[in-house]
Amino acid sequence: MSFWSNLGDTVAKAAPLLGGAIGGPGGAALGKMVASVFGVEGDDPEAIQSAINQDPEAAIKLREIETRHRQKLEELALERHRAELEAETDRHKSSQQTIQTQAEHGTDYVKETRPKIARLSGYATVGYILVAEAAKLIGTFAEAQVPGASEAIALVLFSPCGTYMTMRTFDGFSKKGRS
Repeated sequence: MSFWSNLGDTVAKAAPLLGGAIGGPGGAALGKMVASVFGVEGDDPEAIQSAINQDPEAAIKLREIETRHRQKLEELALERHRAELEAETDRHKSSQQTIQTQAEHGTDYVKETRPKIARLSGYATVGYILVAEAAKLIGTFAEAQVPGASEAIALVLFSPCGTYMTMRTFDGFSKKGRS
């Protein structure tokens, strides 16, 4: 928290509009105006705060400043509120755009996961067939009975890859196109 916002909090106890303006953007300029009323250096918010705390009539002086400059202070408060609303609207709009994009196109995780599973399924199938058939070949030389690759197991291993490739083909012919 900046020194100007600390001073703004102190001033706001007696003059809320003035305190809010000092605690916001451009608070240093208003702080100098308050400093001149209390007879201290305008560049040091701690000195201004100290002068306010020591002056028994500080609340009256601060209310007088606020009353004298009420219209300008209200304009500043309105401008600050408008800027906050615009910033919040921009954050909300950005968040909604991200959600919309993810809903339409999916996230990178989703886009990468299905192809990765299909590739791994293909690799597992090829690996299984090579190892099982190599074991069968080695078993033949060793005169052992090794059954080799099972067609059912190979199909189960290959099913994610086959399903993915089939669905990608159907997507290519759909109106939406490939995702």
